[in-house]
Amino acid sequence: VFERLRRVPGVTGAAIAMGLPPGQGGFSWGTIEAEGGVRLPDVRVPRNNVSPQYFPTLRIPIVAGRNFTADDTSDRVIISRGLADRLWPGGSAIGRRFRFVDSEWQTVVGVAANVETRGAGDARTDFQLYNAWITRPTAPPTAPAGPRRRTFDWRLLIVRADNPSAAIAVIKRAIWAVDPKQPVERIALVRRNQLARFKR
Repeated sequence: VFERLRRVPGVTGAAIAMGLPPGQGGFSWGTIEAEGGVRLPDVRVPRNNVSPQYFPTLRIPIVAGRNFTADDTSDRVIISRGLADRLWPGGSAIGRRFRFVDSEWQTVVGVAANVETRGAGDARTDFQLYNAWITRPTAPPTAPAGPRRRTFDWRLLIVRADNPSAAIAVIKRAIWAVDPKQPVERIALVRRNQLARFKR
């Protein structure tokens, strides 16, 4: 779908994510311990699974380190500058590890500019945690034994276009050219200034 959309005139970016600011898609919560840094008790951090195209499509700068690549594993993360400054005040977060207590260690590969999101109790926060949503070619699934069961999964396709209203039909065709049975639900147009007010 990405490859098809890149060839569409007027489409300037496309990405996959679990959510958009101010709601990032999910949360991680508990006490964070950081190697060589501080311990943050009882925090709730908005979490988002994103493809590497997420940051350039939403024009969120990577202010230190790098973006995700197709070679990254699930323990590589990008965090916001606000979270990096709290975990390692006055130092660099790149290459450092942290974890929520009783969870696996995660290594910071990049620091992104703050995007104001909603934390505990709908309070505003500049803490964000991003996991890589890497799309890799996979072998066709083996047909399961017995009757087929319906499964449910969802993802948010974010497309930046010069004329978003006109791009909707093209986006649908790009998806259905890959999988004609793929449902396309809840299309929403987001104006540039609606996202810009969450960046800081």
